[in-house]
Amino acid sequence: MVYTAGTSAESTGLVEKKGTGKIDWARGVVEAIGTSAPIKKEADKTPPNSPKALSEAKNDARINLLETVKRIKINSKRSVGDIAAKNKTIMAQIKDMVYDAAEVEEFRKYMSDGSVEVLLQMDLRGGFTQLVLPEEIRQIESIKQIKRGANSTGNSTNSVSEAYTGLLVDARSIELQPALVFKILDENLQEVFGPAFVSREFVVQHGMAAYYTDIESAKSDPRIRNRPLTVKALRTDYPSRCNIVISNADASKLKSASHHLLFLKESRVVIVSSSK
Repeated sequence: MVYTAGTSAESTGLVEKKGTGKIDWARGVVEAIGTSAPIKKEADKTPPNSPKALSEAKNDARINLLETVKRIKINSKRSVGDIAAKNKTIMAQIKDMVYDAAEVEEFRKYMSDGSVEVLLQMDLRGGFTQLVLPEEIRQIESIKQIKRGANSTGNSTNSVSEAYTGLLVDARSIELQPALVFKILDENLQEVFGPAFVSREFVVQHGMAAYYTDIESAKSDPRIRNRPLTVKALRTDYPSRCNIVISNADASKLKSASHHLLFLKESRVVIVSSSK
């Protein structure tokens, strides 16, 4: 697999190339290109820029888009293709979403040989995520922030107003496979972030995390706001490379942040991974 920074839409996020298309893990979209067949010189009745050629290009893009979607990792054990192969209803709904994928018209190209190239883009969040998200990610009721009062112990820097606003994971030094659902573990492999911590509504709307290749772009993502807790990734699990292990010291910081449950519930997590 190949990761690059940027797509046709000039994203600064982590972009995974699958051969048939691209997955932008910061923007939460999947893209694929399709091309129609060249128009033969003897086919004088076929006008240039014909609707037929455009339709053919879109159908080709849909085929590529579907193959790309099926290769998206859901978690360390399954891909979208795995669950679609076992559930005809899910496969049918995915095909409908792919068919309805929007063309990014500014990237349409009319070639000198009469062929047409188009780019289709499908949103991974919303209906798609709701469809493939494991049932273990459930709706979490509101979490109340506890404001320290006069009888509380501890430093005033732990007040609600100065609580961490998100989690930034620096994973640039390790091999990482993006996934819709993942876990962050301490060195004892105890889960400090994962399906049990997030509320389904936020994952459906925003994804469980955004992935970037550039640290400055990651820091500017509004999902982690202005005061994220930054932790260093030590390694990932093998062979999936989806779940991240952080130090016990960093895990302790996360656990001791008195209001961390709120930003984890809202999936305010950004991961930075190096390009491959």
